Amino acid sequence: MQEIDTAELPRSKTLRYLQAKLSAIAESRGTPLDAYDLDRFLVRLPLRFYDAYLDSPPSVESVETLVEAGVPRWPLVNRGIVNEVAGLLAARRARGLATPKQARYLRYRGHPRPWSVRFEDVSEQLRRLRKGEPT
Repeated sequence: MQEIDTAELPRSKTLRYLQAKLSAIAESRGTPLDAYDLDRFLVRLPLRFYDAYLDSPPSVESVETLVEAGVPRWPLVNRGIVNEVAGLLAARRARGLATPKQARYLRYRGHPRPWSVRFEDVSEQLRRLRKGEPT
């Protein structure tokens, strides 16, 4: 008689569930949400903060630094938003993702997930888009 490993049952069930979930996500229509999408992040930010310091106007230097990094000027209305955007840009940089300007150009060229492309892979992805290869 063959012995069944009871510790293996929940694991195999979990793996089958995760495989089914990932295949459903892959087959779904539309682009999945990207946690590092700067433009979507800017649209969903709160405009007001309850802390007086975070709700105060940002410094000119911090706004100029973010604008040079590719952030639009219109949402940078207080220190809280500037801090949040600077944190997102730092997280993108730490993960080696493309700059906001590069990601927007990839989106313009038709890349399905431009905000998740690594910095060193941008030119390769652009080459694939020009040739019509899958990205």
